[in-house]
Amino acid sequence: MGIVVAMVYVTYSNLSQQLHATVSYNQQVNELDAFNLTFKREMQNAYLIEKLDERSVVLIDYDQKASTYEFKDETIIRTVEKAIDTFNLKVKAVKLSHETELSDESSVKTVTLNLSVFNQDMTLLFDKEYGVANQINELFQYGS
Repeated sequence: MGIVVAMVYVTYSNLSQQLHATVSYNQQVNELDAFNLTFKREMQNAYLIEKLDERSVVLIDYDQKASTYEFKDETIIRTVEKAIDTFNLKVKAVKLSHETELSDESSVKTVTLNLSVFNQDMTLLFDKEYGVANQINELFQYGS
């Protein structure tokens, strides 16, 4: 009888460890996927992306709705109006590049994130293609 109990306990222990590892892996995949889809969509729909500081940006869409992203060490915080979303991703480095020499230093064209996912380094690159109208407006606004 004791052997049967021991075998059941070992089987249960192994299954629960595998389940815990699978759940942890799926949580990281879901966090990365949710952030990637949300940030990519909002970046493409944004009229303007402005740098607030070295680790945060605000994305302004055509309806003047602003989405703020703060890239902290252990999380990425997204704020839209009164709603706050948190993506549990480890951010190692953030690089915010501006459009051109003529544009305002606060406008952002490229966001590069170095993340630690599954105990490995990963680099995500998000690029905003501004339309010709934006470039003409910036030329007249900042070029003179």
